[in-house]
Amino acid sequence: MSLIKIHRRGHRRQRSPQTIDEAVSRGIVTLRGTIIIYVEISPQKIKEYPINQSATIKDLKDIICDEEGISPSLQILLFFNQELKDKKSLKYYNIKERDTVQLTLKIIDGFFLLPKEIFDEPYHYDFTNISDEGNQFYRGRMEYLRPCGWQRYALDVKGKFPDDIWLEGKYRRSDKNSSAEGEWPVSYHGTSYHNGLSIAEEGFRFSRCTRFKYGYGIYTTPDIKVAYRFADIIQIDGITYRFVVQSRVNPKNVKIVSKAETGVGEYWISPSEDDVRPYGFCILEIRRKIPHLKLTPLPPETPLSETPLPETSFFFWMLLFAVIMIYYCTKE
Repeated sequence: MSLIKIHRRGHRRQRSPQTIDEAVSRGIVTLRGTIIIYVEISPQKIKEYPINQSATIKDLKDIICDEEGISPSLQILLFFNQELKDKKSLKYYNIKERDTVQLTLKIIDGFFLLPKEIFDEPYHYDFTNISDEGNQFYRGRMEYLRPCGWQRYALDVKGKFPDDIWLEGKYRRSDKNSSAEGEWPVSYHGTSYHNGLSIAEEGFRFSRCTRFKYGYGIYTTPDIKVAYRFADIIQIDGITYRFVVQSRVNPKNVKIVSKAETGVGEYWISPSEDDVRPYGFCILEIRRKIPHLKLTPLPPETPLSETPLPETSFFFWMLLFAVIMIYYCTKE
């Protein structure tokens, strides 16, 4: 199944009989005072749970752990953007029948504790101390500007599409600098925490977009220095990070807008969400000036800021949580 389409199944409200039985045995659910609440595991996956209003938030986390396999110590539950404390009861927070609680993950030791199964670890690559000056690489017969200065985490997307030629080519490449026949070229998309979750779960969408400066389509760029400009800053444990999505784009349908025309950098415009396939994340830790990122001032009203991505109500780091949920949903 396409990584872009994995969660296009509509909202699902599910009740597990096993959860109900176990909750009853624990005393979390009784015949009197029981309510049904929704827990938003991800924007496209909502489950319902029976629980007493007098039950604690820790009780609810235990139920979620039984169902989703997510340790209570990693869970953060939000209700109207307020973090819920373990020892408080649902009644304390005025959580009533059919209310929705949002689930996200905690940051551990400055980063995220993620299941290895969702990544393609052999293809992780540390570009943080690499410079490609004087060296050229090609993917999909177009120059591949590698993400020097960044850490790249590869997603396991093999088998998610009808074939893997778009990613690996028909035959093995002759050397690491060369293209493989049939593969798609590499592009980047700098994103914000408002949009990141939707990219991970549904790919690039046209919904809620109102302006396309250089024509209708999905805007990406072959240059991570350009994507960097549109990557929101987030601080974790006092360290600043930026986040960029790494994708492959269908070369048959891409429209190229030159740097001379944009005044910023080269833009690639793809007419369909099926023409852009996310396959990795690039993380930049900003502790010092990065020599490989020589930037010039950003002109106003550049079109990548108008990229067609739906808004979400979660924080930036929900993006990686969404990747976890993609993995779990493919197992269902």
